[in-house]
Amino acid sequence: VGGVLRESGVAQVTVAAVLHLFRHRGRRAIAAGIVFACLVLVFALGTINGGLAIAAPLLIPVAARLGYTRSTTAVLLFVGGCAGLAIAPFAGANVAIMQAAGVGYGTYLLFGGGPLALVTILVGLLWTPVVQRHTAKSGDFYTDEEAADTSTPITASMRKAAIVFAVVLTLLVVFAIVTAIGFVFPLFALPILAIATGLAVRMPIGTWFIAVGRGMRSMLGIFVLFWLLSILFLIIDSLHPFDTLLVLLGPQLEASSPFIFSLIVAFVGWVAVPGATAAQVVLLDRVFGPMAIQIGVSPASWVVVLLFAAKADTYGPFPNPNMFTAMGLAHSTNLRAMLLTGWTLLIPAILM
Repeated sequence: VGGVLRESGVAQVTVAAVLHLFRHRGRRAIAAGIVFACLVLVFALGTINGGLAIAAPLLIPVAARLGYTRSTTAVLLFVGGCAGLAIAPFAGANVAIMQAAGVGYGTYLLFGGGPLALVTILVGLLWTPVVQRHTAKSGDFYTDEEAADTSTPITASMRKAAIVFAVVLTLLVVFAIVTAIGFVFPLFALPILAIATGLAVRMPIGTWFIAVGRGMRSMLGIFVLFWLLSILFLIIDSLHPFDTLLVLLGPQLEASSPFIFSLIVAFVGWVAVPGATAAQVVLLDRVFGPMAIQIGVSPASWVVVLLFAAKADTYGPFPNPNMFTAMGLAHSTNLRAMLLTGWTLLIPAILM
């Protein structure tokens, strides 16, 4: 889908439309525009890696011309990507959470993804000037070549395709809210988006397949990384660490209140494998779900527990694939700034 969005020009129109809302409002407003542009693309595709891979080439010249450093740009991409991933209807972990808690997308958005995205954006935008101030002293700026605008002129057909994409995406999200459909949703929703966008721009079938193939090929490295993480997760799963914890903590958990139980399970889930979030959600629900029902944890609370277990390690305390994706796409090597960003976001997220 990302390949089709790029080939059809929908990605460029989307980014331009979001940035247009923030233009003439100052440098910090444009930073917010960069964040929201990343949010929209990650929300639409359900993957922080794929969404940022499309957004970064379009946004880096904008950030460079405004004088933002590579480190600051990486932070903006990361904040927008994390916020978009928290509310993405097609993200594997989010679908797994809805399935496990037995709730629809609306309930998930209200009690889980929505508040997390809001905190991420607010704290991230307050933190960005701090990163800019510190990294500007080291001369961590883009070159003139990187700041050059390489985007093509936006045509009427590109705008039409963008409108079709937005309408179809909205209808699919509404469908997800109304039906509370589970794992099968992304499997038919994403191809529908790719086909509708291709038809809207009257893309030849050969070009469409080339775009799809190019998009798949660009994510091959990320796919291999997550495949290796899956192997690691299977090895950990075969050791039954959560089952062992359940045996050790079972009596204490059964005697605890729903709130204390929720806190314990959330923090147990936090100590897991970054990247294998959907499988992690399924495993946590399989081990602790029956006890949660028995103790009286509400479905909305279970959404929060599973969301924290799945998303907290994206923010820290250790480096993770999503951090490296944002850094790599922004041409940044400042891991310290990215880690500090993650911790700055993580603390209010834990408190919330």
